Amino acid sequence: MRSNSTDPVIGKKQKISAILFSVILGVISYLLIVKITDNWFCRIYVPPGKNNRAAIAIRDNVNSFQKWGSKNFTAGYLQHYYGCYWYFTESSNNNCKKQFQQSLKYALSHYSQVDIYLLAHQNSYIYWVDSLPPHLLTNIHLVYNTGCGDIYQGKHWLNLGADAYIGHYDQSSSPVFYFYFLRRWTRGYPAGQALAESNQLMKSFLTQIKFLSFSQLDADHIFLQSEAELLGNPDITIGGRNQ
Repeated sequence: MRSNSTDPVIGKKQKISAILFSVILGVISYLLIVKITDNWFCRIYVPPGKNNRAAIAIRDNVNSFQKWGSKNFTAGYLQHYYGCYWYFTESSNNNCKKQFQQSLKYALSHYSQVDIYLLAHQNSYIYWVDSLPPHLLTNIHLVYNTGCGDIYQGKHWLNLGADAYIGHYDQSSSPVFYFYFLRRWTRGYPAGQALAESNQLMKSFLTQIKFLSFSQLDADHIFLQSEAELLGNPDITIGGRNQ
């Protein structure tokens, strides 16, 4: 005759095993989220010289979700790490050219270092800038451009006076790179180091997405298209030119 009673020792072991499994699963899930989101980068430490630097960013006319995502991620970093910043979002009836030029001219006139973030598809914002007084343009510190194929603007930006320019060669997943890069650059990493780590993390992310989604995603091909390159001085930091 089968007994309905259970062995208390076995029951206790099963309970402990279930708890341990839950804890381990939780830890693994947390570590996976941390690795993917890179969320150990908190906006706490601010490199010296905040009051001497400014930033200006512009987002092109895309869908509302992309506009919201770009601004929500970027504006907090600019506010925390720069003495002054401007963030522009284009729309179908407002290209922001006049406001962008006026703000950039003010920034270059009042701050010794100005970083420019071009958060747009293939773009020609450089022609908005090269009409400004040449003596001001030497205060351009770093230019980052998400535009596909816009790495070829690099020499033009350097000739204008920028210390360094970062861009992408082809149809790219530049928003993934930018997610990692902005966090490292604003924390004080040299531009070259921030670029190298962000490229590697982007590649790792693309590989993880392929694994997690069981898709036919060609992560290596997308990475080669998306890989960022730096022209100019790789040793500059957000804190200065000579660090």
